[in-house]
Amino acid sequence: MNTHKFDGNDDTVYGRLEPTVLANPYEQTIPYELPPSPPPPKVRHNWLRGIAVIGHILIVLLALSAFGLVAFYAGRISTTGIHAAVTPTQAPLLTRSATRVPTSIATAVTTPVIATNYTASAIINDFKANGLPVSQENYSISLNQFLDGWTTDDAHSHSESAVTTQPESSVFFRDPTVCVSACNTQGDTFLAVYNSTGDAQSSLAQVKSWTEYVNNCNCGPHTIPNDDIQQGRCLLITYGPPTNEYAQIENKYCV
Repeated sequence: MNTHKFDGNDDTVYGRLEPTVLANPYEQTIPYELPPSPPPPKVRHNWLRGIAVIGHILIVLLALSAFGLVAFYAGRISTTGIHAAVTPTQAPLLTRSATRVPTSIATAVTTPVIATNYTASAIINDFKANGLPVSQENYSISLNQFLDGWTTDDAHSHSESAVTTQPESSVFFRDPTVCVSACNTQGDTFLAVYNSTGDAQSSLAQVKSWTEYVNNCNCGPHTIPNDDIQQGRCLLITYGPPTNEYAQIENKYCV
């Protein structure tokens, strides 16, 4: 133990005392290294997400296309079934080797619609449209005037007392193909159109009775045409037989 006493007048210089380090008998030196730093996280690229979105879109488009094709072929099969039902004789035969069944389209036969509200002028136009000659048309001559013009005998020139059923419209005309020399009466024709078929039939009976009455009197240079052809609402007074072309057009268009 140091028992030296210090006072303020001591000039002695003492050396620096170092701290005494006591060795730890239990202390061991263990080598230690810091663990390596973990690798940085991988950067996820946005283009991968874009590819996924595009893939979904493509799947949706393919699904829609498939649906459209199924609907299209279903419609064709349905249409083929309808056509086959309409025209069974034209339906194609199915064979095992056939890969495509052609569809047959039923062709409707167009029938001209004949007007029922026809007049005498409409029938005259039908004559002309079918190539039949018509001349000297006169719509002002009445049925009774036509019947009274065949004789000068007063007793046989008043048909209004016997022919009372009057047509709705009428026309006098000539067939120029039988009008020869001085254009005699061989081509004279009268067409009357009535309100109903019943009126036409009633007038036909009256005209026939009057024609027989006048032609038997021998009081005129000519006889009234007695080939009276009634069809529908029409009455054709002519020299021609029922088989002539004018009668055939009357039979077609006078309904």
